[in-house]
Amino acid sequence: MPYNEGMFNCYTAPAGADLSGKQFYGVSLVNDTANPPGVHVVVGTTLKGIAGILQNNPLPGQAAQVQSTGATKAAISASVVVTGGTTFLQCDVGGTLTPVTTGQIVAQALETIASTPNVMIISVRLMMGNAATA
Repeated sequence: MPYNEGMFNCYTAPAGADLSGKQFYGVSLVNDTANPPGVHVVVGTTLKGIAGILQNNPLPGQAAQVQSTGATKAAISASVVVTGGTTFLQCDVGGTLTPVTTGQIVAQALETIASTPNVMIISVRLMMGNAATA
């Protein structure tokens, strides 16, 4: 069963897009050209690092809550197999996580799931590095 831990390891920044359907997706921080020198939160990109996992469903400009360390729920790409404790994850297209191939490790799976045609939510341990996020 998915769970969250380390909620004190969260921060907020304005959502740079409609993230209302992206709870538990990997996100990045990018320069906010409309509000310099600020940043805003966007969905993470393939093979890059992420700033954390989105914990809420903000609309553009609303506060996006991002968890950067600890254990959290995370969206896993459809049609992949994940084994708890042994599968390391990278950011996939659209901010979901998928088993690492050539990308930056961002998390370790804490639960096992079989391949399904849907995005699944499982518990992961975040493993943030210093890789570029956007």
